[in-house]
Amino acid sequence: MRNFDEIYFAMKKKGDNRFSLLELIKIFDNETSWVGTSQQLLEIKSLSHEVTGMRSGDCSACNLDAVKNMVRWVKQNEPNIKIKK
Repeated sequence: MRNFDEIYFAMKKKGDNRFSLLELIKIFDNETSWVGTSQQLLEIKSLSHEVTGMRSGDCSACNLDAVKNMVRWVKQNEPNIKIKK
């Protein structure tokens, strides 16, 4: 199981996508809109499961709960993340 720092820094990687998972979570928190891909949503749901231990369903409300869980997780843990140089 990965620790918080490892999950956080994995979320910061963009890859081939327009936004990183961390950026998508912050956009969702500020604007309540989803601008990511369906694959990124699946990745966030997977991370939410890893962090909370609760597997989310496939309904739209379940997707929202997974993203909201990750918003809450980032807000709680971001100040404690060790900055890697």
